[in-house]
Amino acid sequence: MSDGTAEKPNTVQLFKSGEMRWNEQPVSKTDLDAKMRAAIGAEPEMSLVVSADKEAMHGNVVEIMDMAKRAGITKFAINIMQVGGE
Repeated sequence: MSDGTAEKPNTVQLFKSGEMRWNEQPVSKTDLDAKMRAAIGAEPEMSLVVSADKEAMHGNVVEIMDMAKRAGITKFAINIMQVGGE
């Protein structure tokens, strides 16, 4: 149940190396899918922010978005991580 306050979104971070993190914790692709499904099961109105290193493979970002859709997540945003100065 929601009391009307905005919940902090869950986050997925994707790094150039291919490493992924779910809410700041390292995660495998298989575990990420399970965590997304558990999160949407616990909070059907949850939102997801996908942050990717600007040098991360585009296909990996799309794969994470597709995984989120299959899990039933409908509210998500994409963000580019800024690492260091340019």
